[in-house]
Amino acid sequence: MPRTMRPRLFVEIVDDVAVVVLGDRVIGDSGVVDEIRDGLKQLNAMGYDRIILNFVNVQLLASELLCVLLGVQRRVEARGGKLVLCGLRPTPRECLRITALDHFFSICEDEGDAFDAFV
Repeated sequence: MPRTMRPRLFVEIVDDVAVVVLGDRVIGDSGVVDEIRDGLKQLNAMGYDRIILNFVNVQLLASELLCVLLGVQRRVEARGGKLVLCGLRPTPRECLRITALDHFFSICEDEGDAFDAFV
């Protein structure tokens, strides 16, 4: 299925999994975070409860995004789904580690491993 583009998100549906690639290198202001939150909420409202969020392009992120991810995690888990993060570069990975959220989220190295996390 072809990838579709939102201003900040590239979304591809593979079987029943929404693969979301974050397009920005820096996710630092609330406007960008709002766009990401809205896109992820829209996917969830469309019934996608299995989501891979790929950070391969992201080098820096705002802590506000972590709150968004927590909300998405709660919504998908409440419906029996799962959020898997992958492609984390060192700085975003360290941000998750410092906040102890690396134990809360399912984190994989790449999309292939992320798909395996649903099995």
